[in-house]
Amino acid sequence: MSVPCGPGIALASLLLLACAEARTGVASDEAMNLGFEEMTRGLPSGWARGERGTFEVVVDSTIARTGRHSIRITSDPEGYYGSLSRRIDAGPLVGKRVRLHGWARAEAVTGWAVVWIRVDGGQATYVMADGPLGTSTDWSEMVADAMIAAGEDLTFGVALGGDGTAWFDDLELEVVEPAPLVPIRFAGRVVDSTGAPVGGAEVALIDAAGTVAQHVRTTGDGGFDLEAVCGEWALSANAPGRPALVGAFLDARAYAASTEPTLVLGADSSVIVQGRVEGVSERAYVRVAASSTHTGDVWAVPFDAEGKFATALPLADRFGVSMISGGVGTGSATRTGDVATAELEVVLERPTPPAVLEWISHHAIPLDTTDPEVPLEDPTALRALVGSARVVALGEATHGTREFFRLKHRIFRALIPEGFNVFALEIGQVEARAINDYVLEGKGDARSTLGRAGMWVWETEEVLDLIEWMRAWNAEPSHTPELRFVGFDMQSSIAAFEAVEQFLAQLAPEDGVAWLAPLEVLRSQVGIDAFLALSKERQAEVVAAAGTLVEQFDASRPRWEAATSPAAFAVARQDARVLQQAAVHFSPGEMTARGSELRDEAMAENIKWLRDQLSPGERMVVSAHNLHVADVPGRMGKPLRATLGSEWLSIGLQLGDGTFQALGARTDGAARNIEAFTFSPPPAGLVNATLLAAGPEVYALDLRAVPSTGEVADWFRSPQLVREVGYVFRSEAALTGPQVLTERFDALLFVAHSTRARPLPIDFSRLP
Repeated sequence: MSVPCGPGIALASLLLLACAEARTGVASDEAMNLGFEEMTRGLPSGWARGERGTFEVVVDSTIARTGRHSIRITSDPEGYYGSLSRRIDAGPLVGKRVRLHGWARAEAVTGWAVVWIRVDGGQATYVMADGPLGTSTDWSEMVADAMIAAGEDLTFGVALGGDGTAWFDDLELEVVEPAPLVPIRFAGRVVDSTGAPVGGAEVALIDAAGTVAQHVRTTGDGGFDLEAVCGEWALSANAPGRPALVGAFLDARAYAASTEPTLVLGADSSVIVQGRVEGVSERAYVRVAASSTHTGDVWAVPFDAEGKFATALPLADRFGVSMISGGVGTGSATRTGDVATAELEVVLERPTPPAVLEWISHHAIPLDTTDPEVPLEDPTALRALVGSARVVALGEATHGTREFFRLKHRIFRALIPEGFNVFALEIGQVEARAINDYVLEGKGDARSTLGRAGMWVWETEEVLDLIEWMRAWNAEPSHTPELRFVGFDMQSSIAAFEAVEQFLAQLAPEDGVAWLAPLEVLRSQVGIDAFLALSKERQAEVVAAAGTLVEQFDASRPRWEAATSPAAFAVARQDARVLQQAAVHFSPGEMTARGSELRDEAMAENIKWLRDQLSPGERMVVSAHNLHVADVPGRMGKPLRATLGSEWLSIGLQLGDGTFQALGARTDGAARNIEAFTFSPPPAGLVNATLLAAGPEVYALDLRAVPSTGEVADWFRSPQLVREVGYVFRSEAALTGPQVLTERFDALLFVAHSTRARPLPIDFSRLP
């Protein structure tokens, strides 16, 4: 994988403090024993072996690519994986891409043989190279690379999963230094088939993902000028309203320097792609993309004063159409003869009616600040908003806004006199138990327990402040009630496996080993990656075994409750259920739509379980993204609304503008890094702009008070454009979508200006 405009350089020239040997000032491949030549007690010095199932990981002195030794890993179909790994401090590599080369030889491998890199930064990210699959091969090179973000550690190695034998040798690490993104210009011309200039043509600059990054109109001499940075780009041009001039494009390729391209609008066979949107602005544009194997056949097409668009494009049977500006919406156009008419569902950017602004201003509940140290001057209005709800869910439009979490902290403090003593975060349910032990009894320290929970989005100063404050509250004997910190997520099976294993070791040691044996693959991250590579049949076997484990808990309940306690059994049984949830969640793929739905279903179940564990009079605050707490299909808010009824209160958190942190894609689209992003002042027509204009800097708004009829009711109960982001940022336009606010939430909290959540420094104590 190449990095645009970036040279590769040897690791030894940069990695001066990466490992113990590097303290001599040199960190060469030899010093890290990447050829496996130096031995300690039968294994390469500095390396650790990992096995799950009937695997053998040994040094081979008879077969080697170079030198005297290689690593041989042998397995069978009943095993899951065998690996050899090494860990180094990645501090000196922050902001760089690390690439691991390795050589593998395979014999009857029916699973996978890989070199791999694991980047530890809260959540572990694995990058596995393609290996020789289903065959026997001679020595073949494999490459894996990953981006190193702030506060991360680096582990790398080799692994085999499935049946067969693989040999590994001659590993090499290098750093690909991301070079400055060199500014370049596309100063070109658009002409017709005779070479005559075409003025008024629309030229689009298209990135590697097919997004229209920029679009301009040509001058009278056909000229255009676009500024970008070196990287992979495509260009297209079309002449709206001129059917004799057929759109043209240049497919994507890498550009390292400025260029003067010429796009020739043809006169060949074409199709007129057209459509209309009532009420759209004349300044609005659509993106029209042909269904083809090309990357550059994507055009920016403007609307006219009547809300119509039409342009001649190269012949294709189907086109995807989506709004670039003026609104949000998508559709498609299928060719009939020489015309393709688009059908779009669009929510337009429209000015907010004055009556809506006036209603918000009148009903806003001022909160003045997000500082948790500042008590509410008059908590009466907040208490009235909460009412009798027993579970109050606080959303967030970004995971990386400092003010959001500080406001949640402040509200939690204000609600303690009302019986709210449990704070539930969108973090692993089993992993959060160590944080709660600190909050309740001072066990360990807050920083390391938060780090071991394994979610980088919560490794921030704001979350740590809440945990430390909860501990200080509990440490004061005069304070009541006792506060608890819990989680409800289930994206990892590792902690749940360990917790269940410990419980069974006490209650059913022999049976427990047998019940957990089919689930060994869920014990570690390498094993989880191996699970993802298994066939659907093998995955189904693991999922079935997880279900059987939960059934064993249910069948053993009387005996195990008597041996421990009903409360202890309930927690252990729930740990087994989380293990089952994780296996089910992994099966369709974590990042698929179905995987996302399964996660929300599981989180809803876990919140319901937490609610059922509350004592009479206890109440709970839930903290998660807006998308999770919203009352929409496929998200946890929907079933929780159905099961908890009036006990459930969902509050969305929105912002006006400002900075926040998230994962962002590099220009080559390959690696992500945690960085700061900015939401610019929202344009008129977005809910964010309306909330910013109508109320104070920080306020609450009870959506249940929206009138049932009239202009205000119509606005709140119809789709409006809202800007929010998850943990990955792509662009403001890509993250602006329609929402019916009164259908999603009972209330809103608003913060006018966001600043980035403050990430904590790396905590190496959480690593083995």
